[in-house]
Amino acid sequence: MSRPLARVRYRACAWCLAAAFLLVSAPTVGTAQSFNLAAVIGVLQFDAGQDAGYFTYGFQARYFVAPAFRVGLTATTAHIGDPPREWTADGTDQQFWRVGAMAELVAKPFSKGTLSVRGLLGVNHSSGVIYQGPEIPNDPFWGITDSPTGISYGGGLGLEVGPFSQVRFLLQGNIWMDNAFGGSGFDPELLFGVGVDL
Repeated sequence: MSRPLARVRYRACAWCLAAAFLLVSAPTVGTAQSFNLAAVIGVLQFDAGQDAGYFTYGFQARYFVAPAFRVGLTATTAHIGDPPREWTADGTDQQFWRVGAMAELVAKPFSKGTLSVRGLLGVNHSSGVIYQGPEIPNDPFWGITDSPTGISYGGGLGLEVGPFSQVRFLLQGNIWMDNAFGGSGFDPELLFGVGVDL
């Protein structure tokens, strides 16, 4: 792991721990809005796509099981296209999919807003990748043509503001480790969304 990348990961962990401490010490949300369904859009920095940013979109469903604890599902997709990678051939049209479960600590430090810190665990899949030869030396992704699917895990922070009854605006920053093709990608994402309490 390179030193700059290690520093980014350590700082992200430190921010998550600080957010968790603040959430535990802040007032809880309550269970008035027990179930929320949200549409999200944003940007995914895709490690296997030369660390470029790609438009992503999807949905989230979340449910309060306790006044300060929420569980949910998240599903997103991004069109990577034909990124400039040595191990893909012309004609690649990669679509990236991720489905995951989340567990959140939630607090309400101000009137119409909430803060959350979450853990994430899921599965990712890439479709449309066409491989080329011959073998490229020292490329950890090379030749694993039968494993476009892998485990995803990570964490994130969120802010929600609900100026209207049952409608919430979301801002989330998540960091994912996505495994596929014999390697692991560091894929942060920034999401914006609108959710409705049902």
